[in-house]
Amino acid sequence: MKIKLFAGAAVLVLGTYAAQAADFAAVYKGSSADVDIWTGPYVGLGGGLARHEAQFSDLTGLVGTAGNTLTTIRSGALAGGFAGYNWRHRSFVFGIEGDMNWVGASVRETTGAQNSFSISGVQNQDTNWLATMRARGGIEVESTLIYLTGGLAVAGVENSYARYCPPAGFCSTGTPNSLSAAFSRRGTQVGWTAGLGVEHLVDSYWLVRAEARYTDLGRSSVVCRDAGVATLCQTPGDNYRGAFSDTLLTGLIGVGYKF
Repeated sequence: MKIKLFAGAAVLVLGTYAAQAADFAAVYKGSSADVDIWTGPYVGLGGGLARHEAQFSDLTGLVGTAGNTLTTIRSGALAGGFAGYNWRHRSFVFGIEGDMNWVGASVRETTGAQNSFSISGVQNQDTNWLATMRARGGIEVESTLIYLTGGLAVAGVENSYARYCPPAGFCSTGTPNSLSAAFSRRGTQVGWTAGLGVEHLVDSYWLVRAEARYTDLGRSSVVCRDAGVATLCQTPGDNYRGAFSDTLLTGLIGVGYKF
């Protein structure tokens, strides 16, 4: 009888303890899921690869057929820093971020036949630096964030196309082997950028990330200007115009510190 009573009491105690332990585990699990590990400011450094595609469009037929587009592509490196602020709501994380990068993907290319009787052209296309201000938003999966990003892009660009007369002949009013006409733009271009990324919190402070973005710096029209002794751009009845455009496809990795 005493053994039965003792066994019954033991089962009751163990059952009560097990129920309390299960309740505690559930509460603890819920509390862990509610811990906000994302909200706050952060800074970091990053770098990667950039694919620079630049175009010169001959709008009025100076180079060849009107509307002809010359495309140059160059891959290079970029490096810089980023800073931002995150907010978290349930499993969603959103915020703002800005970054500044040096870009090393300049392009120089000669077009036209390389002989003494053909008109040739030289393109120089360069994006020196790239800065963005973007919104970010994504889904938290434990300590990993999968996000989309997009916003404003600003860059320093230098674009030029120069047309040369052939050494053994004349082109319009140009003299042999002379620079007869040129198009150029230099300054700050404004465009847009968009992409996606993955960010992982290693601990409460350090994070690592990988991100891919496409950036379009817009299209700008330019007018032909004379060079050297040539007067091609001022020929009566001619109004030669062109347009430059630059796009970048970038892949970045980075490490950051969260405050």
